[in-house]
Amino acid sequence: MNRCRHDIIMDILVSISKGKRRLTEICIASNLPLDRGKSVLNDMIKRGLISMKDGNFNILPKGYSWMEIYRILEEKS
Repeated sequence: MNRCRHDIIMDILVSISKGKRRLTEICIASNLPLDRGKSVLNDMIKRGLISMKDGNFNILPKGYSWMEIYRILEEKS
């Protein structure tokens, strides 16, 4: 089954929420190659879902809101 970009973003947010903070850990937990993971993470930073400080990624309030909306939509489908 192919994942859409939204599924990938959710997998990344879930992995960060479970304590995976570094790029490699996030990519492994989200089943992404490093180059694709970097690209998606940079896009998520630009959109205000996550932040990076000292090589560690953290979820911002907008990211938690995004996760909640995604879960609601998944329940309805």
